[in-house]
Amino acid sequence: MDERSKPYIITAAHYDESETRLQYVFVGIPPESAGMTVDGIRLYGREQLIAELESGSQFSIAYMQHGEWQDGGEIFLVSCYGERYIRGDHQALAIDDLGNLARIRASR
Repeated sequence: MDERSKPYIITAAHYDESETRLQYVFVGIPPESAGMTVDGIRLYGREQLIAELESGSQFSIAYMQHGEWQDGGEIFLVSCYGERYIRGDHQALAIDDLGNLARIRASR
C-alpha cells in the first residue's frame, strides 16, 4: 500500500468563534501497531485539509476515551449552499463537524 492510500488520523481540532468552521486540525500518520502513539503530527489549516480531501487523501478521526484510542470513522467533504464542509458523516449541513475530537485551544 503506498503512503498516499493510507488514511491520516485527525486527533484534535480548533473551530472559529461561531463553532461552525474548522480553522485547523492536528493530523498524524497512523501508527503501525495499536500500542504506539500517532507519529509525525502536523497542523493542517481548513483549506489545506479540503485540498487534500479533494486530491484523494483519506483522513479518519481518532480520539482518546478511558486512556485508549477510539476510531471515530472517516471524514468527508459535503456541499451545502454551494460551499464545502468537512464532516464525520455525509449530512449536507452548513457546519464543519468532526465529532468527539479533542479541542485545540488557541493561544492569544
